[in-house]
Amino acid sequence: MDEVLKLLKLDDELSALLANPKLSIWIQYGRLVGKENKLSSSPVIAELTKRYGVAKLSESIQAPKKSVWTRKIAQELQDLKLKQWLDAKTDPKVVFVLLGLKMSKPVLESSPNTPVFARYYKIFSELHLKA
Repeated sequence: MDEVLKLLKLDDELSALLANPKLSIWIQYGRLVGKENKLSSSPVIAELTKRYGVAKLSESIQAPKKSVWTRKIAQELQDLKLKQWLDAKTDPKVVFVLLGLKMSKPVLESSPNTPVFARYYKIFSELHLKA
């Protein structure tokens, strides 16, 4: 995955990467690699998480969702990350910490990762916390 990322010249700053039209080619390649190798989680998300970390990746995905041009790709990346956590049944408390959130009203109100956590918690609860 790393070699193809460099070949497509996508190994720049994360904000530039998300706006690069070649990113969709790399994501398609990642899907093929995942399918051929029967991977349980997306190699795209694994590579991006390794390079940038969970909190920075999540924050960077939130910003492009406001732009019509990058909304689709950002949503797809966020969905892949949530799926990875859901497949692993990652405890919401762990996701909360990974996203760099803190139990502080100012942090929760200002963090772009708060809606990501809320979405994860809702889906996780529906799937795993049924009474």
